[in-house]
Amino acid sequence: MYAAPFALALGALYFWHVSTRSYFILILGLMSGAALWALGLILTMTRRSARSARTLRRDGLSRLRALEPPPPALFVGRGEELKIIQDYAKHHITGDGTPRIVVLYGDAGAGKTSLANHVARDLQRRHPGGHVFLHLEPEQDQARAVESLLGSLYSRRGSFDANRDGTVPGQSPLDPRKASKVLFVLDGAVGSSALEPLMAAGSSNTVLLTTRARLSSRPDVLQIHVGPLTATDAVELLSALVGSERVAGERDAADQLVQAVGYQPLAIRLIGASLADDPYGSLASALAQMQRIAGDEIAEAASQSALDLSALALTALERRALTLLGLFDKLVFAPWMLGAVLDADEPEVLRVVDALTRARLIEQFSLDTGTALFRIHEEVHQYCAQLLLTSTSAAERRALHARIALAREQSKESEFVQRVDERVRHEIGEGDFASARQAARDLTVFALSQGDQAKEAQAKTVLAAILIELGSLNEAEQLAHSALEIDEPVSARRAMHCLGVLMHRKKQFAAASDYFTKARSMASDEPDVQETSSLISDLALLQAESTQSSEAQSTMETAIGMAKGPVDHDVLMVGLVWAQCRVMRLLGHREESVTLLTTERRVAEDAGFALWQARLDHELALCMLDDGDYAAAETFAARALAGFTRMQHRYAVAQCRLTIGQAASAGGRLEEASRVLGMALKTFQSCGDSWLEADTARLLAGVRAQENRTSDAIRLFNDAAHAFERLDDEKSLSRVYRDRIRGLRTRRLRRLGSITRQPNPDH
Repeated sequence: MYAAPFALALGALYFWHVSTRSYFILILGLMSGAALWALGLILTMTRRSARSARTLRRDGLSRLRALEPPPPALFVGRGEELKIIQDYAKHHITGDGTPRIVVLYGDAGAGKTSLANHVARDLQRRHPGGHVFLHLEPEQDQARAVESLLGSLYSRRGSFDANRDGTVPGQSPLDPRKASKVLFVLDGAVGSSALEPLMAAGSSNTVLLTTRARLSSRPDVLQIHVGPLTATDAVELLSALVGSERVAGERDAADQLVQAVGYQPLAIRLIGASLADDPYGSLASALAQMQRIAGDEIAEAASQSALDLSALALTALERRALTLLGLFDKLVFAPWMLGAVLDADEPEVLRVVDALTRARLIEQFSLDTGTALFRIHEEVHQYCAQLLLTSTSAAERRALHARIALAREQSKESEFVQRVDERVRHEIGEGDFASARQAARDLTVFALSQGDQAKEAQAKTVLAAILIELGSLNEAEQLAHSALEIDEPVSARRAMHCLGVLMHRKKQFAAASDYFTKARSMASDEPDVQETSSLISDLALLQAESTQSSEAQSTMETAIGMAKGPVDHDVLMVGLVWAQCRVMRLLGHREESVTLLTTERRVAEDAGFALWQARLDHELALCMLDDGDYAAAETFAARALAGFTRMQHRYAVAQCRLTIGQAASAGGRLEEASRVLGMALKTFQSCGDSWLEADTARLLAGVRAQENRTSDAIRLFNDAAHAFERLDDEKSLSRVYRDRIRGLRTRRLRRLGSITRQPNPDH
């Protein structure tokens, strides 16, 4: 008898939440009780599942497409292996909370990476949290590389996942022990050390690992040997590469050719690429040529025989380039590295790289930064190294390595990192935080795959800066300290800058000033204009808010003067003008600030800088709030809030709500103030900004006291007081005490509202 009312209430609550309440409640009233109950349950579960998946994807576990090897244009065979893996992923659940682990082992050239890549795409639907690909170098500390990857991908506090009405629900930590349904692909592992950091990842996650040898110490994992293709699949792969008509016309030669190379996928792909570039060559002649090169040992050296055949099809310059690939100690390289030793201009180097790619000797492996990167297959690299040893002397090889080192010193690699940094700055200015965060994480994973600690440190500081903007302060602080430990000058300066901003957020002015001063002293003779001017403007903001207010204006002018140069820094200049306006407001020059803000708002709008449009609107709201124009303050803050909401910038949305709440409270609109301040407080609690959380609790306590919500007011005042005690902020603690005295006026409320420690009234 209670089914229908219960279901009606459940359905009404659900649809009220998604803002389509009126029409659906009418429909619900016409349905039976059982149907209503089932519908409400299904919709609730569906929404919860979708929100969970959305949280994971947005918080950095989206697939790192730019860091995967490109999917093979052709994938043939492996039906039995695929079925075993699919069944395992679908039905196997570990009993000890560890992830499902699949190990693909076999010789170089057997197709382990291609199979892992294919499986990852096949299992996408079972892993809505995304999949992460990490290539591991044999000589690097592989466990540390995986640990660093996890540190850059997972938040300590979780992501900001807003409901339809903009409120922020309670957050659960998003770390390797909590995140669900993520697929990790670790390519090129040596032993099982790379698995150790992932053993606590949880049973809903899956790890795919490729390695040369079976893991003898891992009886609890699915281990699949990846061997040669079947004869039928090998011929099918060759047909797909050179054309089915050619294979049908020379079927006997095709059978002998794939048999001669032991049905190895890499060897067949190399032969196929060579024949595809020679449409009039016969399969029989290719087989005869290989037999002349390798004699009766083709099967024992299948890939080398195929590589020899591929090399014969290259020009002299291309063969020279193939040999020089043996110089590189990493499998991923940039064309400029080849150009440094090839004695060729850039267009010629790019033509050579293109020829080697068409021959399937290398493959593109690129970040979206304007700089192409390429990956050498491990067995091809070994072949190139052997060619290098037999064709050059030790002195020649030392000279070639010196030329690569000299080219690296000439800033090619720093330009690569700078391109990522510039891309991130531009995307932040446009409000595209998902792309900015993805670019920084891509750079981190690339640095880890290269074993390049300098790039890793720089990538961590780029990511830390993004997270500071988004309000993930705890994670940002951890990344900044991690970058400092690597002790690389450029990243150390940027890490100091990040830590200074974090200390400013916590109102730890002395510590912030110390970090900014150290960072500024580390600037090189030719400083990064964007980074250094941004650092100086942050120092000016600190000075304006602390005891150094007299120096703030001149410091701000220094930052703007540095940015005004021959290089166009539109995004930077808008951000600096915003900082200048903030400094002017803090120093009491509100009228000048409003004039400049209004002008710069139009500049940001014309340029499409969504972040700065919203930032400038919010600063205008703060100016109006200081002037007592509460209606205008709410108008500007609401416009800023709309902009930040479109960017999914939850932290800035909460800051706007804080301003709206202050204006509403000052204007006597207590109900509205209570509502928006409560929403802001929930966000600050989930992001780790302990000072803003405490100050928002103080403001909300004052509103609740005026609403006669006594218990809430007392709890919030005490929460604020305890937080400011932990932050050692006596000035703010005194403000809480004064607000409490004003808000809790009766003797009874004073008696109930005791605070654990009385602050110094002189503050």
